Amino acid sequence: MMFDGGTHSHASALEQATATARALIEGAERLRNRSMNEVPLLAWLPFLKLATEDSDVNSCDPVICEVLLFGSVAKKAEDVGDVDLMVLDTGFYSMLVLNQDRRDDGTLPDSKEGALQDNLRLLLGGYMEYEEDLIEGLSLIPTDLHVLPCRVVTDEAFREEIAQQHLDPYFFENAFSCMMRYERTCSAFVPTTLIELQSQLRIRESA
Repeated sequence: MMFDGGTHSHASALEQATATARALIEGAERLRNRSMNEVPLLAWLPFLKLATEDSDVNSCDPVICEVLLFGSVAKKAEDVGDVDLMVLDTGFYSMLVLNQDRRDDGTLPDSKEGALQDNLRLLLGGYMEYEEDLIEGLSLIPTDLHVLPCRVVTDEAFREEIAQQHLDPYFFENAFSCMMRYERTCSAFVPTTLIELQSQLRIRESA
């Protein structure tokens, strides 16, 4: 899809971000409830990794723990150029996306590169098998989708390791300074802080 490269209203960007988060959460739940012979090939990768490497069994769970909104939309800018989202998981999606996103020099891309926009299509189409029309509808405003394991929030050393691979060394500092999390009970993004998010994820880990 070709983007117009222009700016968009905050309201339309927030509406698309909310619809995208809802589709990701619902798609992950649908994938989680399917039998192995019904899932796409991509969904087999965590099981193959578990069988051949010393991998965490939790990485075979396609659950999405959190969807975060940051950047200009979270800051409530009147006009925005794109939507910045971050999916946090236990490794099911991020183990592939992180490796795929890495450039030839081992660094991770920034918002100026197409890989982050391809991530949305990878999750919605490749893993969750949404129809093309829905994916196109959620791509009217360019969306940079970062797909990362929850550890980037709860494990400071791991976060620093990922930050060192990022083209922007202050990526997490900027992203976590003003962010919102998708609240499933009301299907809306609500403000959050790094401390609150860490608490939410640790409660989930201990459940």
